[in-house]
Amino acid sequence: MARDLWDDADYRLFYNVNFPPVAGADVKGMRAAAQGFRRGTHFSAEAQTSPSGRRFLWVRGGAQDVATEPGTDAAVNLDGYISVTPMRADLTDRAMLPLLQEALA
Repeated sequence: MARDLWDDADYRLFYNVNFPPVAGADVKGMRAAAQGFRRGTHFSAEAQTSPSGRRFLWVRGGAQDVATEPGTDAAVNLDGYISVTPMRADLTDRAMLPLLQEALA
């Protein structure tokens, strides 16, 4: 895979990588997929440090065997693939922002 695909200058872009609930030897490969959604799932994040010293967050979620919409990260995980989802960190509600700015002026 070309490195320039991962070297985006936009700091708000990050990649969410999820591993299927199978043994490493049974992983079928990797798939790009949209973010899925499982109702009733709760998440937590734990700070970690890789062997190379890089810091990252390990996100823990709910049960991995709950089916979701086809083509999503959760669905390809259940099919035995590692999912890679490009995501954006800017969660600003652009429609609400002017209203809040006016209320706080």
